[in-house]
Amino acid sequence: MAGRGLSRKRNYVNPSEDNLTTALLAYLDGLGFSADMKVVNGNCDIVVDEEGYLWVGEAKLDKGVSWIWKGYQQLTTRYAPGLAEGDRGGMIIYCVNESVPVTMAGWKAALAAQLKTVGDFESWPMSNCAFRSYTAAPATGRTLNVLHQAFALLHDPKDATAQLSKEASDAAHKAKRAAKNAGQMR
Repeated sequence: MAGRGLSRKRNYVNPSEDNLTTALLAYLDGLGFSADMKVVNGNCDIVVDEEGYLWVGEAKLDKGVSWIWKGYQQLTTRYAPGLAEGDRGGMIIYCVNESVPVTMAGWKAALAAQLKTVGDFESWPMSNCAFRSYTAAPATGRTLNVLHQAFALLHDPKDATAQLSKEASDAAHKAKRAAKNAGQMR
């Protein structure tokens, strides 16, 4: 829902990781979650601390799979405690440069190849912009459940420079002439 809200107002959004994450945190706060940027084994982008359960998230712009991989490493090897009360987290991927399907297909393929795994992903039923992965927490060996969620923020309007092709203009003129001629014949 937060991604939908940002996507609907993407023309107003300054596409930086910190600005987008601040907007996301404000949205989560409005829903009643205790969400903030906090230090949890480092400067974590998104921390939700509810009744002793810690959910940590790392946010990345879609600057390429290497950049997203760096964030994944931050999340899984630095921030996530990997304890029973902190074994879930998320990669928030702000798709400002490419469409969600293109970004997520590339990221999922890169992650599978890097982790040398095929079956440890599952589609997220609540969104076609997300999937889950599972990996062992280095400190505890406990399985980390990571949601990879894309936000559709690509904004590349073409109306200011829109031009009909010569073929399209010619087709319109031809159709108009035909319609006028048909009207005169009645």
